[in-house]
Amino acid sequence: MAEVLTQARWFADAFLRSYSQLFFSRSRTVGALMFVASAFDFRMCAFGAGAAILSILSARLLRFDRSLIEEGVYSYNSVLVSLGIASLLESTPLAI
Repeated sequence: MAEVLTQARWFADAFLRSYSQLFFSRSRTVGALMFVASAFDFRMCAFGAGAAILSILSARLLRFDRSLIEEGVYSYNSVLVSLGIASLLESTPLAI
């Protein structure tokens, strides 16, 4: 059970730092504030969270350095692009 909690905390850190890296920060608090701000628009929240989750899982599958994944180095760009797509394009199957 302790291993599951450790993994969940690591994933949460990686997720929140994906958002905080957009402001060149390492703070989980900044990441949480950014995620909450994106949650005011469901589409932006879904796109951003989906991109962060997919990029973290992809980096883990490709066995990239865990500490860099946790810092959000491999996932911040996908969050940035997905937030841009969500804000600028219509919701069509092609955009998703």
